[in-house]
Amino acid sequence: MDSSSAVKGQDVLAGLDRFKPLPDLRTHADDWTGVTSRQERKRRQNRLNQRAWRRRKGAHYTSDGQQSQTVTATSTHTSHDDSVVLRDTFPSIFARAPIIGDGILLIPNVCEAERLRNLIRQSLEDYSLQTPRPSNLHIIIRLNVLNAIADNATVIGFPKESLCRDEFISPFYQTGPIQIPSPNCPASLQPTSLQRSTAHHPWIDLFPFPKFRDNVLRGMQKGLFDDDELCGDLLGVEGAGVGEQPSLLVWTIAWDARGWEVNAAFVKKWGSLIQDCPEIMDSTNYWRRKRGQPALTFDVDTDTGP
Repeated sequence: MDSSSAVKGQDVLAGLDRFKPLPDLRTHADDWTGVTSRQERKRRQNRLNQRAWRRRKGAHYTSDGQQSQTVTATSTHTSHDDSVVLRDTFPSIFARAPIIGDGILLIPNVCEAERLRNLIRQSLEDYSLQTPRPSNLHIIIRLNVLNAIADNATVIGFPKESLCRDEFISPFYQTGPIQIPSPNCPASLQPTSLQRSTAHHPWIDLFPFPKFRDNVLRGMQKGLFDDDELCGDLLGVEGAGVGEQPSLLVWTIAWDARGWEVNAAFVKKWGSLIQDCPEIMDSTNYWRRKRGQPALTFDVDTDTGP
């Protein structure tokens, strides 16, 4: 990892004092993330666990009104999008053990895929200790998107192993007889007329938003943006924090549009692609409201979009 990447990673977590995904962290000497010594990491975790126990015990003797005020103050402590997502996705993402999933098959670099497998194994170990690691969360969120894409490929009937090949053309694009998707393919993933008549890579077919898929294809036809850059933002695993880089989050079954969310950075950079996509807008703001965040506005000037 180069020095700039290291600083980026530290910026996401160094602000633990600021947005407190671990509420009992007081100083950086308490931060166990990135500590390679198992003994030292366990010592710091035990210290935090003891503080958490004392905090919960103290709250037992506090009135309901006082507790509510404390929760509200904590929830509104920061308006930074990345901070809130990191804080509030911990319970959801780690409500069950992280899985490697088939999303790894979409990563063409063998060494990178193995590194990510090791990261998931580490996350499983952390999960078993009930000590999920903040520094891994944004990568796990993006791997979750890859897993969702792989799941949708299975539902449609596309070979997952071929999705990482640049030369792979969508099976929906046919010059001869029409390719019918799998009988189990849900309506949200059924191909549009434009998908059938335009040669494209099948990664575009795997998002459960027909209008979005058509907007991407039209933008590519007009040369309005670099589709490799869009693909990297949507499906790239590495990068900045969840709030800094255009990102997707998936909360439910992969083909259900109501379980997907775009972040503010995505709207700012790629907002023109979600014009006339009310399902994306509605779903995004539904999940934001559940976290106590204000709704995103989707008023986009198409002349300035990608």
